[in-house]
Amino acid sequence: MAETPGNPADWQARLDALQASSAERHDPVRFAYLVALSRRAATAAEPVRQLLIAKTAALSDELAAHPTPARADSPESAADYLQAFMSYIDALIWLDHADPSRPTSSRPSGGEGEKKRKPKKV
Repeated sequence: MAETPGNPADWQARLDALQASSAERHDPVRFAYLVALSRRAATAAEPVRQLLIAKTAALSDELAAHPTPARADSPESAADYLQAFMSYIDALIWLDHADPSRPTSSRPSGGEGEKKRKPKKV
């Protein structure tokens, strides 16, 4: 275990360092737990504070030493996936329009054509 921070400014500096190393994005639940422990330690009685300081230091060391990899469904990978998917669709549309061997569709799309009305029975 590394040196335990003695005052709230040290805790905040340690949390800021973890946030800068993107630990907050890699493991948001553990980071939020660490922030909550730090807040509680700042207002706790001395015997409880010492326990919380030790636990906070251990958790922050563990988070700094073993950051979990980014999840596959994280916003960055979702945005990348969406961008790749849209590029793929654009390519398919371009190929569909660029293929000279395919006849153009004569049927109207969407609401462009008139609806056929059935004759009323008398």
